[in-house]
Amino acid sequence: MAAVSMSLTNPAFAGDKGKTSGDCSNPYTAMTYDDEGNLTGDSDLSARNQELLDSGVLTTDELLAILGSIDHNGDNVICAKLPNGWTSGNTDNRTGFLNLVDNKS
Repeated sequence: MAAVSMSLTNPAFAGDKGKTSGDCSNPYTAMTYDDEGNLTGDSDLSARNQELLDSGVLTTDELLAILGSIDHNGDNVICAKLPNGWTSGNTDNRTGFLNLVDNKS
């Protein structure tokens, strides 16, 4: 059985690292989501989200409930990243795992 986990944390202070688009602190990437639970913004991160739906680990309603609980400002934008030390090619058996936080807008 696949395990699903999403980390709900506050992003660290960006300091002099600047900002990425959508008011997300580095190394987070701004991602928008629609009423089907699809994330858009970064293709690797979007694909990981889609794995949750395609594999049946989460239903669309469950995924939308998770995204909605993170999106405090209701703008359908969240910040996402792979956990520290994970690369796009180093995520086997970690279906759908992303660190997610709300954007600052």
